[in-house]
Amino acid sequence: MANPNIVNATSIYVSTTYLIPTGTTATTWTGLTPSANSVTKMDSLTATNVTNTAATITVSINSATGGGGTAYRIAFQLPIPGNTSLMLVDKGNPLYIGEGQSVVATSGTNNAIELVASIQVLS
Repeated sequence: MANPNIVNATSIYVSTTYLIPTGTTATTWTGLTPSANSVTKMDSLTATNVTNTAATITVSINSATGGGGTAYRIAFQLPIPGNTSLMLVDKGNPLYIGEGQSVVATSGTNNAIELVASIQVLS
């Protein structure tokens, strides 16, 4: 598992990635999984409840790929009121996801929460 020196990055690709957990079980966010010899910098993460009633969201960075390892929670069963958005990560406090890690989301209600992340992939 490499840990690239981002000061000497040869490429930086920016992107916006999306996830809608369709069930109430943990979903690995493959759009945030770094490729070999890269790191993903999450500049922002917004959770939007698209229903009229409150729904919960749990988001974690896991210590292994594919949702494995230990879950370190960014948000844990956080209630989001109906028709409301909540910023979980912002550019002032970014998160870095290494190639040996993964991001996992679990919604308390099917299809209620839409997650949108702005990222930079550095290699």
